[in-house]
Amino acid sequence: MNVRLKRARELAGYAVQLTKDEGLGTMLARGAGFVRRRCFGKKARYLPAKKVLEAQRAEMAGKNFENCQLSTISVLTPLYNTPEVFLRQFLDSFVNQTAPNGELCLADASDAAHSSVGDIVREYQAKYHEYMIKCFKRHPFMWSTYVWNMFDFAADARNQGGEPGMNHKGLVTFDRKTKKDSFFLYKAYWSDEPFVHLCGSRRSDRSEETTTIKVYTNQPVVSLYNNGELIEQKSGDTFGRLERAECEGNFFSSGCGV
Repeated sequence: MNVRLKRARELAGYAVQLTKDEGLGTMLARGAGFVRRRCFGKKARYLPAKKVLEAQRAEMAGKNFENCQLSTISVLTPLYNTPEVFLRQFLDSFVNQTAPNGELCLADASDAAHSSVGDIVREYQAKYHEYMIKCFKRHPFMWSTYVWNMFDFAADARNQGGEPGMNHKGLVTFDRKTKKDSFFLYKAYWSDEPFVHLCGSRRSDRSEETTTIKVYTNQPVVSLYNNGELIEQKSGDTFGRLERAECEGNFFSSGCGV
């Protein structure tokens, strides 16, 4: 059956049922509202005007999840072989909301051939931990802090991320062999052992022409070199971005180094 014809029959059936349940007046009022929105509404009418967004950002400047005095909004999103460009647009859109009262839960059911979905999710997982560790620092009166969870763990009912029976919330994989980016974030804050970690280094196949390099380190200064040439240098923060780094071909080749 033609999709439009099927949709028209569904709407007609809904109109008949609404008339029976709530009367002709209610059905006509809702029908008029539907036609007005469908035929005369502006495109992207759900987007606030630029001035409204600027005012919202100004109002929330300096506020965070704890003190914004807004109700928490939880968003649960299933992922399945999601193309990188759409996944990043979605995640960036959530991260860049003007209000800091949102929390996002991602359920990745992608197959093994689309493991890049999990790589990107782990990248944003680290951003969550960046926020949390700043919360710890803002509350020095807490005598102890904990992270859930150190290792990926068994969960029989789950079939997500190309690995059935596994919960991937850990900072380290189930077999204790692979330390995720978020593990090195905590190491940067809580360990005195000198190190520099290049985030996202396991994702060697990239679609973008220019890659933003992000590092976690407990050293005061970090420098990025391309074939022996200094590209950029950062100092002062436990984690930083080196924005103008670019290499040809495989980004993490022997020609690039931190």
